[in-house]
Amino acid sequence: MTLEWLDDLLTAQPDRSEAIVFPGGSVTYRDLRSIVEEWDELLDATPKGAVCVQLGPSVKTVGLMLAVLRRGTQLQLMDPRLTEAERRRYLRDVRPATIIAGGTGHAMTRFTPSCEFEVIGQEPAGEPVSRRALVQFSSGSTGEPKVIGRHADALLEELTVFSAVPGWTVRGDILLVLNSLAHSFGLIGAVLHGLRSGATLAFARSAVPRDLRAALEQLRPTLISGVPAHVDLLATLPADTLRGVRAVVSGGELMPDRTFHRFVATHGLVPGQSYGLTELGVVAMDVAGDHAPAVGPVVGRHRIVVDEGEVTVALPSSPYLLDSGAGRYRDGRLHTGDRGSLDGGILRVFGRSDSVVVVGGLKFELSEVESVLAAAAGVDDVVVLNRGGAVEAYVGSRSAVDPGSLHQWCAERLANFKRPRTIAVRPALPRTVNGKLVRRPELLADDDPALAS
Repeated sequence: MTLEWLDDLLTAQPDRSEAIVFPGGSVTYRDLRSIVEEWDELLDATPKGAVCVQLGPSVKTVGLMLAVLRRGTQLQLMDPRLTEAERRRYLRDVRPATIIAGGTGHAMTRFTPSCEFEVIGQEPAGEPVSRRALVQFSSGSTGEPKVIGRHADALLEELTVFSAVPGWTVRGDILLVLNSLAHSFGLIGAVLHGLRSGATLAFARSAVPRDLRAALEQLRPTLISGVPAHVDLLATLPADTLRGVRAVVSGGELMPDRTFHRFVATHGLVPGQSYGLTELGVVAMDVAGDHAPAVGPVVGRHRIVVDEGEVTVALPSSPYLLDSGAGRYRDGRLHTGDRGSLDGGILRVFGRSDSVVVVGGLKFELSEVESVLAAAAGVDDVVVLNRGGAVEAYVGSRSAVDPGSLHQWCAERLANFKRPRTIAVRPALPRTVNGKLVRRPELLADDDPALAS
């Protein structure tokens, strides 16, 4: 499980070049090498075996991830926003020898130059769940999170793919990273590729409009990566704040039409998209948005087949550990659960395959209902589910929009069989730790009254 290329990543760039910048400070490549060496000394004193990292975004966190991978030790990444119950369950399953953690909670998502942490040695030292270089967890937006392992050569192959994507980071670029560092694109597509290409990584203090604007004005990024929720936030900023930014790339989930058009109207810039999975990395990517609303060209050597409308990808072996794949890997293919089409090498994704429902013998897509509700005044987020043949809608609205008006809105725009039977309005809808809207009914439903139609 060797990752010799990490030595090249750390030594190939000039000492004085900026590796990381943030409001109020910067770190050179020489500084970053020193941070990695400090972590290396600390890791020498820990039990031999997998290292689980649960830290908020910081310069120190970047250095630690590099140090663990560079040693050929299994790196287990756990999002700092997980609850204590989730953390205990994951640790029981993946059995790290050492845990380096800094607490949990929303505050841990603020970027800091350094971070407080504690080193916890497991007694007895755990045997890693596998010999794979990187262990991560799926988002859990539609069910229980899955444990995913990737080999060292797969990480290097993905970095080679990123280096060939037109318009993605090259030497001289400043990439504003809004993605979670605990998740696939944030670690591989942004941090590892960015540093390997000789670019500078930029971080905002947090993903709120005030901090985003400060980062844009002070750091002057040329590229921005994030998820649709970040694109939505950027659309609230004045147009001149994105001057000098040549591309904004969104991934993690399908970008809503409303977000896409709102951003274009504000900034006159078409957002690019990236489609990938924790299980296998980036699959399709279009930095410049030339193929919008499609995701874009398939990248790398992925063999994609759209089978009865579902996107599937050939894989030589299952990426899942602990039998957590729940049937998604079978017959040598990863069944993504995403609906899409492939035409001339251009991938288009329409949503989840489980969003197609039949009511009274009539077939329709829940995404259509979501789009209609999302266009109503006062609606911030929407999730529409089919539960036992009944269509239920959950709406996030900071302005507490009236459910009755939403029923009337749907009645004017949707056939009767497509209309939600109930519409529940909440101040905000739950999201996973990496920003995806949760689609699990037990988490969406509560005791608040839902107005029946």
